[in-house]
Amino acid sequence: MTQTPNNTNTPQPPQEVCFICGNPNWQLLYKAQDLLHDLDGNFWLYECPECGLVSTQPKLSNQSMQKYYPEDYIAYPIAVDDEKTWHQRADRQRGVRRRCDFAIRESGKATGKVLDVGCATGVFLKGMQNRGWQAFGIEPSDYAAHYAQERLNLDVKHDYLKADSYESNQFDLVTLWDVFEHLPNPEETLQIIHNILKPGGVLLLGLPNPESWDCYWFKDAWSGWDVPRHYYVYKTKALTRLLKKHGFRFKRIKSFTGRHGAMAISFDFWFKKKGRNEKKRKRFSKFFHSYAVRALTLPYFYFADALNRSAGMTVTYIKE
Repeated sequence: MTQTPNNTNTPQPPQEVCFICGNPNWQLLYKAQDLLHDLDGNFWLYECPECGLVSTQPKLSNQSMQKYYPEDYIAYPIAVDDEKTWHQRADRQRGVRRRCDFAIRESGKATGKVLDVGCATGVFLKGMQNRGWQAFGIEPSDYAAHYAQERLNLDVKHDYLKADSYESNQFDLVTLWDVFEHLPNPEETLQIIHNILKPGGVLLLGLPNPESWDCYWFKDAWSGWDVPRHYYVYKTKALTRLLKKHGFRFKRIKSFTGRHGAMAISFDFWFKKKGRNEKKRKRFSKFFHSYAVRALTLPYFYFADALNRSAGMTVTYIKE
């Protein structure tokens, strides 16, 4: 049940049972607020003690949620070619290349038909199109969808994914990069995706990892909570249990993208909660993004990736 933002300090535990394991009881994890844009509203994170699913309360309606996705939202990046400096363009190109190369390898096909759900401004889709794939996207943000259509000339629908959005059995690959945790009705979405994927088609989910070292260290300041935009945050076993229920077979987990940036955001949230002013936070962010710090932190991220303890994870599933 979706609601309006809560401006009281009264916790609101979930009224429904856990949709993954059926447990009716929830444990309060943290009180939380929007640390990304500092918009109003009090929220609480509740954890299912049986499977580890974390639920944000209250869950906002689509209408109430719109203000939490402004045009400068971090997931709406400009086209790679529009970056101001060569090193920014090179860094972005590397990130797009890694995502595209991984998606193509996991699909088992050189070319095919891909749908990116919640495609934002279409940067990943453009990379897939440049590699010979038929690229389609669907995006609820009016700004992001039109950017993808007009700036990158992509086939993107401005809408939420619905049962009649696409025909059955037509996609070789469906991707949700940092999107699945934003879904208020994930089971409904999984049913739709299962229907539109071809037999043996591949589903890629890029999600925050609550079993990460970052989550353990930053606690309520961890960037992966991102309330109220993240309706749910999933542990790997709970996620696979959910996907199996909807006809998907687990293939692999791979951590390889966005981990340095995710940690930088967590540091910023942590300093914000400690009362550091914006000037000091920006100074630290510039230092943390320097090439020297990037080089020094590589061993940490290497081991975190290898042990699936990075802030983000990409999980591959096959339609059965």
